[in-house]
Amino acid sequence: MPRRESVPEPAPQTPERHETWEWSVRSITSETHPNRNEDAVLVDSEHGVAGVFDGMGGHAYGDEASRAAAAAIQRALIAWEPVTDEDDSSILRESLANLLRGAHRRVLDLGDELYRERYQKLPENEKKAYRAPQTTAVMAMVHRFSDGHSVLAVAHAGDSR
Repeated sequence: MPRRESVPEPAPQTPERHETWEWSVRSITSETHPNRNEDAVLVDSEHGVAGVFDGMGGHAYGDEASRAAAAAIQRALIAWEPVTDEDDSSILRESLANLLRGAHRRVLDLGDELYRERYQKLPENEKKAYRAPQTTAVMAMVHRFSDGHSVLAVAHAGDSR
């Protein structure tokens, strides 16, 4: 009869603050403007944040709006105070809301900049068609607390289909 040896149980491991994410991105440009992609993606695994931004189709500068929103959030995350175990999970929701508010302000500022830089130079017949840059946003933030439970918060702004 074969002899069974006992295998020691692995030592319990403390869960990491954020697990490694595996992600991929595929974006398809609109048939109405195949040479201009209005999508932007943000993945920040250090902070557990991911976002998709889709410049509003048919609006001028949607591509710039989506990139500006993603960049604003990435910059804000550099100085962001991470969630701690003492925090309530509602902090994640509020953090996402604040990130989206900052992105919204950046897109509004971009609209002001573009208005000053480009609108004034447009021929009169094109000024009526001018639209401020706009983007939709869908974001997620995940946090694993030291006791092992995880919380996922999701926020969106605009009409993302």
